[in-house]
Amino acid sequence: MKMHMTGHDRRYAVEQLALSLISGEEFEFVDELPPDGDRAESCLHVAPHTVIATTKMWYHGVYAEATGRTERPADGDEIAQKRAVDYALRISLYRAVKKNLGIQPPWGALTGIRPAKIAEKMLAEGLDEVATSQQLKKRFDVTATKRKLMIDAARAGIEVERKLDKRDVALYVGIPFCPSRCAYCSFVAGSIDKWGHLIDPYLDALKREIEGTAKILRGTGVRVRAVYFGGGTPTSITAEQLDSLMTTLSGCFDLSDLWEYTVEAGRFDTITPEKIETIARCGADRISLNPQSTNPQILKAVGRPYTEGDFARAMAEARRVGFHSINADLIAGLPGETEKSFLRSVNDVLALAPENITIHNLAIKRGSNFHADGVPMPLPEEKDVARMLFKAEGILDRNGYRPYYTYRQKYTALGLENTGFSLSGHESPYNIIIMEELATIISFGAGGVTKLVHPETKFISRLNNHKYPLEYIENIERCTTDKEKVREMYLSIQ
Repeated sequence: MKMHMTGHDRRYAVEQLALSLISGEEFEFVDELPPDGDRAESCLHVAPHTVIATTKMWYHGVYAEATGRTERPADGDEIAQKRAVDYALRISLYRAVKKNLGIQPPWGALTGIRPAKIAEKMLAEGLDEVATSQQLKKRFDVTATKRKLMIDAARAGIEVERKLDKRDVALYVGIPFCPSRCAYCSFVAGSIDKWGHLIDPYLDALKREIEGTAKILRGTGVRVRAVYFGGGTPTSITAEQLDSLMTTLSGCFDLSDLWEYTVEAGRFDTITPEKIETIARCGADRISLNPQSTNPQILKAVGRPYTEGDFARAMAEARRVGFHSINADLIAGLPGETEKSFLRSVNDVLALAPENITIHNLAIKRGSNFHADGVPMPLPEEKDVARMLFKAEGILDRNGYRPYYTYRQKYTALGLENTGFSLSGHESPYNIIIMEELATIISFGAGGVTKLVHPETKFISRLNNHKYPLEYIENIERCTTDKEKVREMYLSIQ
């Protein structure tokens, strides 16, 4: 679709909402509006006290026009002025799309990765949950289901934030190796066949980064509250390698005040009783076992090996060693998926009663094989994916699972969300901290992003490790010495 802007240059504000409302569409911003074809014009008029935006849209032969307006801030605050402009532009675009397509987008005119933050801010300003829900409806036209989801996640975030001290941090350890690459994966992760020769030097470099960072942070008073091993697939490495790495971490950092220690074991072809025992013995109390689907045909199509009984066997091993919480991931909207097959997967997982169930909405990102090679089977229609998520949430609710964090991504059906559900008392603090940006997360490994959250100002800055294993290994000194900035921040806090 061709898009033309008149009276403003706020391309990002327009494009982000357009991507979530009309998924799969390519948007090209042009200097002149063409006379035919799919096109839209975003117009802005700023009056002394009012910001007025109008969107004119021709899409699939249908014309729609809509206006959005808001008060112009009187204090001259530049950020507030931009927010008012962006809000008017988005509301006008949303209303035009809604008229044109004749649908009610579940998230309304709301954009952004972390929708719960908006509800959390309203609650912090003194609104109760009813008033917060009313404001979300009035300002953004968010549906009742999504408003409840936002408020539930906001409530969980407020509870964790209340417990956090200003020197509390979380640690992330990245293992970017997998037995093979799943077709939907966009993470920086490589197959053992491709990158296997780098595992030993990578783990040596990773230990050096952990050890060096621990030395840098001595005397800062930081307290580790959560640890998360992610990837890739951490269980791609051997039990001995896991033992050595986890022992290095616990030897360098005081983990006696942990709320949670998670290790991902997402691929069942990497899980052995020895690895499960090692993970538990080395201190982890939460493990993530991720079937994504329990339909072998669908999993085969996305390059993910799975046989009947894999998930049950992995659950039995995890139960045997006594993990406090077990998480299981599912993905809605995989190629060839139907509502019936997806809900069967939900019920298959429920039958084994993991404490956490995370439901993702398939995102076809540029880094995935789907984007490069195309999908192997037809994708379900967007309305069907929306129904999958809605019905799954109802099933989980009836079984005692409540949403505790949620986030949205680009390139998903209807801009729909990924949500973590848990039984009471099993909410993952790490997931809440990272989604709501509540505390610093110190990241180790290739592609790791250390996110510094200043506990007083809430200002966020980032330290990026090198992206790929080889360049990470070659630049391990820089990745380590960069952590001096973590030390500087905490020494500046009274």
